[in-house]
Amino acid sequence: MEDRGRWAGPGGLRVVGVRLTGSHRVWADHLGVPQDAGSAFLVTDRGALVGPGYVTSVDALAELVDLAELRGG
Repeated sequence: MEDRGRWAGPGGLRVVGVRLTGSHRVWADHLGVPQDAGSAFLVTDRGALVGPGYVTSVDALAELVDLAELRGG
């Protein structure tokens, strides 16, 4: 998997920027991410998807997590 960035938050929160290819594209399709999205943030908490799991904008990410609490990791 080619990462585009990694961040961690409180508890087991993880955010990873991923290209939507291969298995990521399959899951993104299943979860309703538009076909024209080439990348997304994958948001998990201890391995479980948070919200829709894949979000395609920083604004959508900010609705799921407190961006101020994320740190590189």
